[in-house]
Amino acid sequence: MNSEDRSRQTGPILLVAAIFMSGLMVLLFRLYQLQIGQAEAYAAQVGAQSTRTILLPPARGLIADRWGVPLAEHRGNFDIDLYLLELKSHYRKIHGGLPKTRDTYLVAGVRKTEIVDDIVKIADESLGPYREVLGDRIHIDRDALMLHQRIREQLPFQLKGDLKFEELAVLMERNPVVPGIRITARPLRRYSYGATAAHVVGYVGRPEQALLLTRDDGGTFEAESTGKDGVELASDEYLQGDPGYRVLEVDNLGRVQRLLHEDLPRGGSTVYLTLDLRVQQIAEKAMAGVGRGACVVLDCTTGEILAMVSVPNYDPNALSDPTIWNSVIKDKTRPLVNRAVSAYPPGSTFKTVIALAAMTYKVVPPNYSFSCGGGLFVADRFKQCWSSSGHGTVNLQEAIKISCNTYFYNLGVKTGIDRVFAVGHAIGLGDKNDIPLPRVSPGTLPSREWMRATYPRDRWSDGHMANAAIGQGYVLVTPLQMAMVAAAVANSGAIYKPQLIQRIIRPDGEAEFEFKPELRGRLNIDPKAMDVIRKGMWAVVNEAGGTGKRAAVPGIAVAGKTGTAQFKGQVGGEFRTDNKTWFIAFAPFEEPRYAACVMVEGGTAGGVDCAPRVRDIFYRMFRLIRRNENYELAYTQPQAGNFRGSSAFPDEPTAAPDELAAENVAVSFEGQEENAVPHEEDRMTLPDRSSVQRRSPSLRDTRGRRQFWRSR
Repeated sequence: MNSEDRSRQTGPILLVAAIFMSGLMVLLFRLYQLQIGQAEAYAAQVGAQSTRTILLPPARGLIADRWGVPLAEHRGNFDIDLYLLELKSHYRKIHGGLPKTRDTYLVAGVRKTEIVDDIVKIADESLGPYREVLGDRIHIDRDALMLHQRIREQLPFQLKGDLKFEELAVLMERNPVVPGIRITARPLRRYSYGATAAHVVGYVGRPEQALLLTRDDGGTFEAESTGKDGVELASDEYLQGDPGYRVLEVDNLGRVQRLLHEDLPRGGSTVYLTLDLRVQQIAEKAMAGVGRGACVVLDCTTGEILAMVSVPNYDPNALSDPTIWNSVIKDKTRPLVNRAVSAYPPGSTFKTVIALAAMTYKVVPPNYSFSCGGGLFVADRFKQCWSSSGHGTVNLQEAIKISCNTYFYNLGVKTGIDRVFAVGHAIGLGDKNDIPLPRVSPGTLPSREWMRATYPRDRWSDGHMANAAIGQGYVLVTPLQMAMVAAAVANSGAIYKPQLIQRIIRPDGEAEFEFKPELRGRLNIDPKAMDVIRKGMWAVVNEAGGTGKRAAVPGIAVAGKTGTAQFKGQVGGEFRTDNKTWFIAFAPFEEPRYAACVMVEGGTAGGVDCAPRVRDIFYRMFRLIRRNENYELAYTQPQAGNFRGSSAFPDEPTAAPDELAAENVAVSFEGQEENAVPHEEDRMTLPDRSSVQRRSPSLRDTRGRRQFWRSR
């Protein structure tokens, strides 16, 4: 064989060898990439297949009254949770695939349908071992589970909450093992005093859609529950804690082998309200028998809200029951509405604002008199006084005492809407006042600009002004705003911003927010003119002919103003008379400390429905103050609503608060002598605040704080 033939034979061999070597090099390079270059990525993937990360929900922060008494806290709770991804994985291994179904839902008002995993069928078939123990006590909410799969599949789904001890004991004994179904311990929200301050505190529930919150480390997590109303909603960002997580090693069947890592959750901040729980329960007891109404008690000297009551109310602990929830939302008396920050016509209590505006702008002198003959012609229309025979010649002080409409028709027209608006706005009417609650109404304080914007074809007239002067027409106010009016008179024109949150404390004890009294403004009113208005309100309660005599408290000088706004129309689905009756007040007259407002819907008159309730509140408050009495707090049941107004109130007390013997009650306060009578300082006193703060931040201190309140 010559060299040429030999070359022809080796050529193809070399080509094949080259191709083989090239393929081998590619294979070796690829092996290097997989085993060395991407080793970390594949190791992580294998690790992910053999581990499960479990989110540990954080304890929600507490909501407490001004002294640290918890209104919203948490207790230990055991749930049955579904981990959807793990549940699907186990089902796929057994059945070889996943069942499908249609999921129809709305996105921005547009109906959308998708083919998705039938998680309801998967869960139902997987729950067999648990049904053997609990039977029909396990119920799958299809809509909730489908929603959970759609927007928060990574989070556990709470199938059954608050397991009873007997249920938990049997489950622990039987120990049913189903990958993706676990018994989980988590804190359960508990409202310590039931319906007490329900509209202020609010309630929590599952978010309707994915709610991403930011962790302290900059990461995000989906909230398992969120505030739905009240402070729970308004302060949700402070109350939400940081979740923890637990990394578990599992086998190929999803069974847990060991704990690899755990990062404990961090609870939310504690929100301290300005409410005094004693005053809150005193006010709620005074409002018993009211079908629909509201009450607000303020500290005149700081603007702090000590009590805020709305009737009817609800027990936040019970709203998780679908039957109770449906009855509440279908109730025509609207128990979920916070009437203390809802707007109503103020009736004759608004005459106080007219008087303040007239005196601030010196429209008439303080001793200005006017003759009431039973009414007055305004804009060619005769407007009647409530007394058809008239009141004769009356001055400002007398007109306030007897609530003469004719006098205030005249005074309102003389003053004009521009001045009334300026003074009303300075006090806070027509303003939400930055109260940290949802759905706070600003009310309506009409002006010429408001009239042009709202009713372009109309104009402000003397007739409109006369109606506004007696608190009817377009004027709408909230009970909170009218308590501010009473406080402004009590303070001789100084106006403090109302405050509902006193401080917010993080779990580490650091303050995120601390309340400081803030002066909203001051009316530039002559002291002699203010004295006339104040004495007029004193005469309402303390002189013959006053419209609010049933507010008198023996030993305490109370000043106030009645009001009744007449209304007929559709209420609760029926046409009916539904007057709004009012009483605003402050006490003690000489050195005012507290202002109050009571409003009753469907009432008879402010002096009948509201004044006695203000009397009862002040009487019991000053009894606590002057005798340093104890007060037994109680878990309260919801007050049902009705359209019958209010029931009659008990007769007034015959003895002054400081002359009565102390009752046998359970709570006492640190640092107070048993029979001390500090008349020189009529202000609520309780334990040193620093001692309460030390107990405040953490969940583990909750029991100690309540023990302190009840037993010291």
